[in-house]
Amino acid sequence: MPPVILVDLESSGLGQDCDILQIAATCGSKTFATYVNPIQQISISATGANGLTNHFGDLMYFIPLSPLMSSHGISTIFSNLILGKILKKIKISKQILTKSAKDYCEQSQKWDDDNRIRNALPTLDQLKGVLSKDLLKKMAKASITVNSLKQTYGASGETDVTELLGQKINGKPVVTSHKLSLKQIFDWLQHNKNKTSHKQDVQILFCRLSYYHIIIL
Repeated sequence: MPPVILVDLESSGLGQDCDILQIAATCGSKTFATYVNPIQQISISATGANGLTNHFGDLMYFIPLSPLMSSHGISTIFSNLILGKILKKIKISKQILTKSAKDYCEQSQKWDDDNRIRNALPTLDQLKGVLSKDLLKKMAKASITVNSLKQTYGASGETDVTELLGQKINGKPVVTSHKLSLKQIFDWLQHNKNKTSHKQDVQILFCRLSYYHIIIL
C-alpha cells in the first residue's frame, strides 16, 4: 500500500484570491510545516480559525485556539482550488507536476541526508583539493570520515579502501570506483602516513636525546 500523505493549508481568508499562510503535511512519523508571510491582510475570521495574524508586516501566532475554535482549517475542495490557481499562475502543467512528483517520505529522507551531509562536510576539509565536491558529499552521505580512511589504509592498505569507497548500493558505488580518484586518495593517504611517521620519528629522537641529556647531567 502506498504511503498516505495528509496535507493541510491555512489561508488569509476564504476567497479564491487569498494568500496561503501555512502548508503542512504528515506521512507516518514524518511531518513538514512551513509558513509564508502574506502580501495582503489576514481576515479576522481567518485569524479566529488559525490564530495567525499580521503584526507590523510579520506573520505571527495570535492566541491559542479555544475549544470552540478547534474545528479549523479550510475544506479539501477549497485547498485544491487555491493550489490549482497557484499552479496555473506559475504555468506548471499536470504532466510536469506528475512527472516531478516525489513521495513525501522519500523527500523527507532526502532532507535528512542533506542535513547529514551539511554537518559532515567540514570534517572532510583535509581532502579539499584532492577530491571533487561531489565525491566529498558522497563520502559525507556514507558517513566515511578522514579518520576511517586513515585507519582502513593503515590496517589493510589500498585493497580495503577500494572496497570501502566502491561498495555498491542499487548498482552504484557509494563514493567512487574510478581509478584516478582512488589513486589521488591513495597518494594523499600515503603522504599523510609518511608525515605522521616522520613526526613520530622526531618525537622518539627527541625523547632519546632528552634521556641521554639527563644521564650526562
